[in-house]
Amino acid sequence: MRRFFDTKLIDHFDWALFSCVAAILFLSLLNLYSATFDLPAARFFRSQLVWISIGTAVATFVLFFDYRLLERLSLPIYCLSVLLVALVLFTGRSVLGAQRWLQIGPLSLQPSELAKIGIVIGLARYFHTWRGSRALSLAGLFWPGLMTAVPVLLILKQPDLGTAIIVFSISAAMILFVGVRNRVLALAVVAALIAIPFAWRYALRPYQKS
Repeated sequence: MRRFFDTKLIDHFDWALFSCVAAILFLSLLNLYSATFDLPAARFFRSQLVWISIGTAVATFVLFFDYRLLERLSLPIYCLSVLLVALVLFTGRSVLGAQRWLQIGPLSLQPSELAKIGIVIGLARYFHTWRGSRALSLAGLFWPGLMTAVPVLLILKQPDLGTAIIVFSISAAMILFVGVRNRVLALAVVAALIAIPFAWRYALRPYQKS
């Protein structure tokens, strides 16, 4: 039976990186506390402390987790991330005209951030099982393109142009790393150049243009 935890990873732990991150977190909490300890804004310090604690717990779990098990969980993870992004459009909390957050008890969750992880794991699984030619053809881009378009369009609907661009860029980087035929790459560049003026005129909102 495959082990759930890979204890060998602890031997390769990057203590220098850990020390830098820990120092940054400590200094940021210290500054936040000193600036807000006697003000109503002190809740930001407590909130940040909670999220750092949660992040530390998750990072510890990931450190020992055998990442190869994600291969079997890739589809559920990708689908869950897309489902949460879609759920925001119906039950999400709206702030300053943007509907990007899900309220879970006292915590606010931004599913578009999870979509960054979902697209990485989903595409990694797809390309791992890819049996076509090394360089992707136009037909070979169909499924990766669809897997990218669904979360990107949902995130744009919130609207959150910045995160949508990041998710698209992550996907594009992975696709280019796998390899794309020169004709397909040239066609994509031409299509993007044609689409830019239409997107600027009809898709972008005034504040996004600014």
